[in-house]
Amino acid sequence: MAQDIDYEAQVMLSNGIMPGAYYDSSYSEMQSALEAKSREDRVQDPVEMARKAGAL
Repeated sequence: MAQDIDYEAQVMLSNGIMPGAYYDSSYSEMQSALEAKSREDRVQDPVEMARKAGAL
């Protein structure tokens, strides 16, 4: 488990996040950040999609 956390810190460091910022945050905060999707990749509200398409 500790090796997994250190590996994630290494990945973060390679993406420009300083180790202190990684280790000072909670695990759930980092997981949320890692799993975040761009707006285009997120599930969209079907009604909002229909409005944008002009169907409603």
